[in-house]
Amino acid sequence: MKVRMELISDTIFGSGISVPGAEDIGVLFDRNGFPYLKGSTLRGILREEAENYAAWTGKGREWLESRFGRSGIHPGSGANCVTVTDFELPYEIRSLVMKENVRCEDIFTSERTFTKLENGMVEDGSLRTARCINKGFVFYGEVLCNEEDEKEIKEILSFVHWIGTMRTRGFGEVALSVVEAKEENC
Repeated sequence: MKVRMELISDTIFGSGISVPGAEDIGVLFDRNGFPYLKGSTLRGILREEAENYAAWTGKGREWLESRFGRSGIHPGSGANCVTVTDFELPYEIRSLVMKENVRCEDIFTSERTFTKLENGMVEDGSLRTARCINKGFVFYGEVLCNEEDEKEIKEILSFVHWIGTMRTRGFGEVALSVVEAKEENC
């Protein structure tokens, strides 16, 4: 099923790379410079929510592991295995930006700086910089599962409201929705 992800707040799809003298937290960019979310990252978040779902509904660990694999172990390719593709900006936007030959970083992201406070004072050496994807952008990807699991996976998708680095600090609020057939041109 095709899934739409709208960024409600600035979001950091972390690259795990920092640039000395520049940013401490970087955004993940594809080879053309566009920000994107790795499918494996969203799959991990879905697995966390599926754990809660399995506990709430009494589905149990066997149900969870047959769809998402065992925790900490690379998922298998079983018949019920859930797969998630990378989430990217719509083709039309990427195509237009590439024609204009502008830096994607300047269009889609901005820098934010932070400091640590100690007793109401800025702690020396605590200045950090993060690159964030600006709120309002929409990304698309796919969540693939067996047809008989679609209803449950859609419900689990509805539990996801925060994605990315610093999601516990107000970054990464998202709205996920399944794209209906009439919208599939995105």
